[in-house]
Amino acid sequence: MKAFKEADWEQLALETLGELGWQVIPGPQLAPGSGERQSWSDLVLHGRLLERVHALNPSVPDNVL
Repeated sequence: MKAFKEADWEQLALETLGELGWQVIPGPQLAPGSGERQSWSDLVLHGRLLERVHALNPSVPDNVL
Protein backbone atom coordinates (compact mmCIF):
# COMPACT_ATOMS: atom_id res chain seq x y z
CA MET A 1 0.00 0.00 0.00
CA LYS A 2 1.41 3.38 -1.05
CA ALA A 3 1.57 6.08 1.63
CA PHE A 4 0.05 9.39 0.60
CA LYS A 5 2.22 12.43 1.08
CA GLU A 6 0.82 15.89 1.81
CA ALA A 7 1.34 16.88 -1.84
CA ASP A 8 -0.72 13.85 -2.94
CA TRP A 9 -3.63 14.83 -0.68
CA GLU A 10 -3.42 18.43 -1.86
CA GLN A 11 -3.51 17.40 -5.53
CA LEU A 12 -6.46 15.09 -4.90
CA ALA A 13 -8.33 17.89 -3.11
CA LEU A 14 -7.60 20.37 -5.91
CA GLU A 15 -8.76 17.91 -8.57
CA THR A 16 -11.95 17.15 -6.65
CA LEU A 17 -12.74 20.85 -6.12
CA GLY A 18 -12.04 21.50 -9.81
CA GLU A 19 -14.52 18.79 -10.77
CA LEU A 20 -17.09 20.56 -8.58
CA GLY A 21 -16.59 23.81 -10.47
CA TRP A 22 -14.15 25.55 -8.13
CA GLN A 23 -11.42 27.62 -9.76
CA VAL A 24 -7.91 26.69 -8.65
CA ILE A 25 -5.69 29.76 -8.27
CA PRO A 26 -1.93 29.47 -7.72
CA GLY A 27 -0.81 30.57 -4.25
CA PRO A 28 1.38 33.48 -5.42
CA GLN A 29 -1.71 35.15 -6.92
CA LEU A 30 -3.32 35.15 -3.47
CA ALA A 31 -0.20 35.73 -1.38
CA PRO A 32 0.32 38.73 0.88
CA GLY A 33 1.39 41.64 -1.28
CA SER A 34 -0.70 40.48 -4.25
CA GLY A 35 -3.52 42.85 -3.38
CA GLU A 36 -5.74 39.97 -2.24
CA ARG A 37 -4.67 39.87 1.43
CA GLN A 38 -2.30 41.57 3.83
CA SER A 39 -1.14 38.39 5.58
CA TRP A 40 -1.63 34.62 5.42
CA SER A 41 -3.87 34.92 8.50
CA ASP A 42 -6.48 36.75 6.36
CA LEU A 43 -8.79 33.81 5.66
CA VAL A 44 -11.48 35.82 3.85
CA LEU A 45 -10.52 37.52 0.59
CA HIS A 46 -12.77 40.53 1.11
CA GLY A 47 -12.45 41.93 -2.42
CA ARG A 48 -13.46 38.63 -4.02
CA LEU A 49 -16.25 38.12 -1.50
CA LEU A 50 -17.71 41.58 -2.11
CA GLU A 51 -17.50 41.06 -5.88
CA ARG A 52 -19.47 37.79 -5.71
CA VAL A 53 -22.04 39.09 -3.21
CA HIS A 54 -22.62 42.11 -5.46
CA ALA A 55 -23.02 39.82 -8.51
CA LEU A 56 -25.65 37.81 -6.63
CA ASN A 57 -27.40 40.96 -5.34
CA PRO A 58 -26.98 43.65 -8.02
CA SER A 59 -29.81 45.82 -6.68
CA VAL A 60 -28.29 46.10 -3.19
CA PRO A 61 -26.09 49.19 -2.68
CA ASP A 62 -22.39 48.53 -1.98
CA ASN A 63 -22.52 50.22 1.43
CA VAL A 64 -25.20 47.70 2.50
CA LEU A 65 -23.28 44.71 1.21
